[in-house]
Amino acid sequence: MNQFKSIKEILEFAITREQESYQTYLSLMELAKDPDLYHTLESFAKDELQHKANLELELMKEGLTVDEYLETPEMDFSFENVASNFHIDTNYQKILLASIQKEKASFRLYVKLAGHVKEPELHETLLAMAEEEVKHKVVLEMKYEKLMKK
Repeated sequence: MNQFKSIKEILEFAITREQESYQTYLSLMELAKDPDLYHTLESFAKDELQHKANLELELMKEGLTVDEYLETPEMDFSFENVASNFHIDTNYQKILLASIQKEKASFRLYVKLAGHVKEPELHETLLAMAEEEVKHKVVLEMKYEKLMKK
């Protein structure tokens, strides 16, 4: 992972990722034919917006503001907008697998970002974000396991 030069860069990067996650879930919701999956994705989309707001609050606590258009720094791991790889005939299983991978990548991101922060409060915030992402992953994995048992 590239070294960030400031807390602002770390937070802006994370904010960008949360916005991307939100957009991903909106896209996946359009593909979801199963009502239960639709509502799960809708809930996760709302969570991603809350995560973004939490990160923006951390930025404000630092006396900084969010840039209107954030550029995503180059990173040494890929994080693709998984919804862009799907077609309208995408099924429940594929949506679950894509969402699981997205949450796994988000979890790793927050753990890595936390490693770049020495301030205890921000470090804890980033680890809490990682925990939220892993909770999403577990919910999706349970839905996937249930689907595979059918």
